[in-house]
Amino acid sequence: MTPSTPKKSFRTQIGRVLLISLGLSLGVLFVSVYYLGVAQQQKWMERDIAVLADILGNRSVAALDFYDQDAAKRNLVSSSFHPAIDFACLYNRSGELFAYFSRTNSGISGICSLPQITDRLQLNSSLGLGKLKAGTKIVENAKNDQIYVYSSVTSVGDVVGELVIVANTKLLKTGQRELLLILLVLFVVVMISALLVSRRMLSSALSPLTHLHNTAKNISVNSLSRERVKKISDDEVGELVDVFNAMLNNLAKENEALVVSESRFRTLAESAPIGIFLRNENFETLYVNDRWCAITGQPHGCSRQEYLKSISDYDLRNYEGMIEGLRSGSVGQTIEYRYRAPGRLNDHILMEYVTPLEVKEGVSGEHQVRGYVGSVLDVTELKNAQHELEKLAYYDPLTHLPNRRYFKDYLVKQLQLAKEEDSIMAVLLVDLDNFKRINDTLGHDAGDILLSVLAGRIKQRLHSQDLVARMGGDEFYLVLRNLSSLAEVEKITKRVRSVLASPIRIKNHFVEITASIGVASYPENCDTPEELMRNADIALYKAKGDGRNRVAYFSAELDSQLRDKMRLESKLRQAVSCEAFEIYIQPQYDYKTSKFRWAEVLIRWEDPEEGFIPPDKFIKLAEETGIINDIDQWVLRATCKLWAEHGEALRAIGIEGVSMNLSARQFYSKTLFAYVEAVFEEYGINPSCISFEITESMVIENIEGAIETMERLRNIGSRISIDDFGTGYSSLSYLKRLPIDSLKIDRSFIMDIPGDTNDVAITSAIIAMAEKLNLSVIAEGIETKEQCEFLVEQGCFHMQGYYFAKPAPVRTFLKPQLNAAVE
Repeated sequence: MTPSTPKKSFRTQIGRVLLISLGLSLGVLFVSVYYLGVAQQQKWMERDIAVLADILGNRSVAALDFYDQDAAKRNLVSSSFHPAIDFACLYNRSGELFAYFSRTNSGISGICSLPQITDRLQLNSSLGLGKLKAGTKIVENAKNDQIYVYSSVTSVGDVVGELVIVANTKLLKTGQRELLLILLVLFVVVMISALLVSRRMLSSALSPLTHLHNTAKNISVNSLSRERVKKISDDEVGELVDVFNAMLNNLAKENEALVVSESRFRTLAESAPIGIFLRNENFETLYVNDRWCAITGQPHGCSRQEYLKSISDYDLRNYEGMIEGLRSGSVGQTIEYRYRAPGRLNDHILMEYVTPLEVKEGVSGEHQVRGYVGSVLDVTELKNAQHELEKLAYYDPLTHLPNRRYFKDYLVKQLQLAKEEDSIMAVLLVDLDNFKRINDTLGHDAGDILLSVLAGRIKQRLHSQDLVARMGGDEFYLVLRNLSSLAEVEKITKRVRSVLASPIRIKNHFVEITASIGVASYPENCDTPEELMRNADIALYKAKGDGRNRVAYFSAELDSQLRDKMRLESKLRQAVSCEAFEIYIQPQYDYKTSKFRWAEVLIRWEDPEEGFIPPDKFIKLAEETGIINDIDQWVLRATCKLWAEHGEALRAIGIEGVSMNLSARQFYSKTLFAYVEAVFEEYGINPSCISFEITESMVIENIEGAIETMERLRNIGSRISIDDFGTGYSSLSYLKRLPIDSLKIDRSFIMDIPGDTNDVAITSAIIAMAEKLNLSVIAEGIETKEQCEFLVEQGCFHMQGYYFAKPAPVRTFLKPQLNAAVE
């Protein structure tokens, strides 16, 4: 450790500055005085010697003229009164030494021969005098501490000699040293006096600052101290005291607010349901709350390295990358990672949010971070719940297969991948045939079991890269990827149909079921996911329309048929809204009375663009689209209106009432009776004049519901007839329970009699059965005399067909000619 540098007080620094300044000033002054005094004394000395030289020269003229060396020498000796004169030499006109004076009586020859020249001209030249002229020359020899004064000795304007005086400046320098010593003593005295005075003055001047310093020092020890600086003066220091006190007051307020804030933060942090932590710029922990310790299983003093050890290796790199990202920016980050606390067996999922503290730009332009604050939350249960929600959102809870939502996203991705890899893929839409019968006979639980088993079977028969998804109900979508050719699709469909057809034991019953499959492929049939699904649906519609238990492949022809169907549906809806239909009737002939006895109401549609559209074409479409409800209601109103307007005329030709068909949707509608009664009442119809015909297949779908509906219709007085009898699956046990009035033998059994023995046998059996059940029998589709005669032989006397009358508008049958022709 390096020794600490002793502190320098402000007073010492100011005193030092003052002393240095004063010392420099006095030094400059004393040096100036010294050198100026020395220079002045030397000038005075030179002037005195020069004057002395002139006096000696004037006094030596006579000695030179009379060649009186003794007088000259005495004259020169008189110069000894001056303590600085060491030598005096007198030369005659010829430059020869005439007389001299020496204070030391030694070295005279050397001095008086200076500059050691015997020739007069040489002497004059060395002195800078040239020829002998009147005047005085002073030369200083600093090396020998001597001054040479050369003075010409003149007489009546003529130079008769030369006087050389050598003065010693050592005495002068001795005086200079004494002066210097006196100045130094004065300098020391002045500096000591200045030091004492400055210390006293500084103590007095700096006392407010001293008080300010001491107060500040006390407050630095106790930041919550209420001590303030006393204002002593109104000068700049006094203003500084005011500013300092104001600053202390502001700091006190801020400190109080900080204490309150810290208390609030600590209370919040300790009571927060999430873990809160504070870390320094090296991400070492400075503070954590108790909840953080409970979540992480780490102590309060947990180091960074210890914490990182508990993070999953899979997520550790992401966590360290998050830290680096925080150091390079000022935006907080959120990260989720798997974490196993010390002493625990299972991983937990923690969600951590961290944001940098006091991020600022440094000198180099990089971000500087003073620390990090963040929170941590255990989201394990939330993630598990989210996973379960995702399963509910993307998977079918019954079969655990992907649902429609998952399938659509998957199909988008796989189609894009097929485009990039230029591969073949196909979509299969599988629909179980007659699945509703399973629910109705064995219950919905059995249906659920069946769906689960079949879903597992289908999945097992596909490749691992393929997908099977449940769309809801009894429909499944299959996605086949990376196909070598479309021939591979046929192999897969055979496997699927085979596995579906295998019997399944449910509730002690062996259930066998078939499936219809529609197939669409890429790139042959479509280019988008929506087109793939749509085309597979079109193909499925074709498979079911062809009799079910089939596989149909989408084609342009199927697409054209669907477009025709959509166009027809649009026209049909428009026809319903415009009531563009017409009512025809076809009478029923009574062979015994040879007259018409009843009539069936038939709907006809003449389109302005396409002409006549047969009922078997648009009625089926109306049932599929739900438009049949509106058509049934229109037919009921039209039938009642017809009977209200033409009932009397029709009775005149033997027709006692009319029958109309009810669709399954209307037959099982909860509003059927209310609507029928309302229409009957509106047109004043006797219900006994209206017969309702329902198909055998409608009754079989819901025997109990059908019986209830029939009884209600009969209770209001209407008749009930089973249409197309023999084409359904009714049994005698059901048939004897039905509250019906008659059976209508379907024309498919009539058209080939008496040539077809099977049709003959079936028709005869139906007639015999109806007779035993006391039911009236009506055969429809009679077109030949042979058919009529065979039916009469079998005991069937009520017939309907082209042989007797074709369907036509009611006005046609009201013409007398027609009645006469029939008779």
